[in-house]
This record gives sequence, structure tokens and C-alpha cells, in this order.
Amino acid sequence: MSGSFSFEIMETARRHDPMSELLGTREALISDAIRNFVVELGLVDPADLIAYIRLERYANLNDIIDSSLEMHFKPGAFKFGYGAECFVDWSADMKISLDMEFCHQDVNAQFRLLLDGNDGSVELDQIVFTDNADDVPTNTNALKMALQESCLNQTAV
Repeated sequence: MSGSFSFEIMETARRHDPMSELLGTREALISDAIRNFVVELGLVDPADLIAYIRLERYANLNDIIDSSLEMHFKPGAFKFGYGAECFVDWSADMKISLDMEFCHQDVNAQFRLLLDGNDGSVELDQIVFTDNADDVPTNTNALKMALQESCLNQTAV
């Protein structure tokens, strides 16, 4: 991982219905918000990440992730979900999946951060709005506002 990542929202067959489009929009909001964090995380030697994942040294992994987050977000807004996988093969690029959580204001989201060489993507697993508005655009806007408010640099999102 060279430290320069491009984000792509996962384009799969599930993206053809309105709910999938909504999911893609919310994943894009999270991806945009964490872009600088992922660049910072990309400065870590991938071998270290793989070793910590394989040896289930999640506290060490948490320290690395927290160190990368602290320059960009308010404490506790994003955190490692204590789950990770790595896929390493002789004939393919390595892939790392980190379980992450965003919890700020009235929004709680669990997602996977997928790192693949110089690319990164977000797969949203679950999102809960404690205000629980029935209006989808209102909830999506609540996510956007929570992400913006969680940034130490308010112009980052």
C-alpha cells in the first residue's frame, strides 16, 4: 500500500434496485469522509497489518487504526470493530478487510473497509438512525451531517 488510495463503491448486481442505490450513496458518503484516514493507514507496512490479523492481535491493530484516525476525527467517532480478514495469495494482490464502526450524533453505522493494493472501498453492513425518521433523504442527510461534524477539519467531507 503506497499511501495513495482511490475509492470505488462496490458495483455488484445488488445495485439495481432503489435500496441498493441508497446503500451506494451512503457508502460513498462514508468513503469520502474517511479518504484521508485511509491514506494515513496506507503508510503502515502491509506485512504488519497481515501479521496482526493472522495472529489475531486485534489490540495492536486497534492501536494502528486509532493512530491513523486521531488526526482526522473526533475521539470515538470511528473505531475498529475488532474483526479483520486478509487474503494473500502467491498469484494475486493482497486484500485486507477491516470491520469498522461510525457512531456520532444520532447515527450508528457498521461497515467493512476493504483495502486492495492501492484501492479502497466501503461495504455498509448496517446503519441505525436513533432519530429514526421515516424519510430516507432526511436519514441520508443525517449521515452526511454526522460525518461532517465528526471531522476535525470540517471541510474534509
